[in-house]
Amino acid sequence: MRFVFTRRLVLPLAILAVAATLCAEEKSQFQYFPISTVPDYPRTPEKHLAALVQRDGKKTINHFCVVGIRYQGGYSAWVHWKENNTLTDWEPPGDTDDTFVLLNSRRTLDFDKDVAPDDVDLNASPILVHEKYVNDILSACEKVGQKFVIRKQPQQKKQEKK
Repeated sequence: MRFVFTRRLVLPLAILAVAATLCAEEKSQFQYFPISTVPDYPRTPEKHLAALVQRDGKKTINHFCVVGIRYQGGYSAWVHWKENNTLTDWEPPGDTDDTFVLLNSRRTLDFDKDVAPDDVDLNASPILVHEKYVNDILSACEKVGQKFVIRKQPQQKKQEKK
């Protein structure tokens, strides 16, 4: 009877060991990095984030995490804006002082509208992304991303010309 118990226990443990090995060997198709390690991005991106906050911010205090993503053929960065619940693709700016590239990004993901569960077929909508992709970026941001807190400045009232 003891032999049967051991045999029943060994098979599930072996399956778990193989599954754990496969998961551990699975590598991301992307490499994540701090953008400060790439000369194409500004060393201090606060100016760029502040421009975004001044234009689109609804809160006084805003939290950001910026992480670079290297993929086959190039790299970019994702800007996670906690208060706006968004991820914005920040392509490398030609001029690191120019806030235009981030302000006019071709891709901003709104977590409420643009993120689909992993089991949804995205062929029907090229606008949506899978939740796992977003979670991978957020996880990488926590590990290697640069974090910023940006305060929205009060709007100055324009004086009327007399």
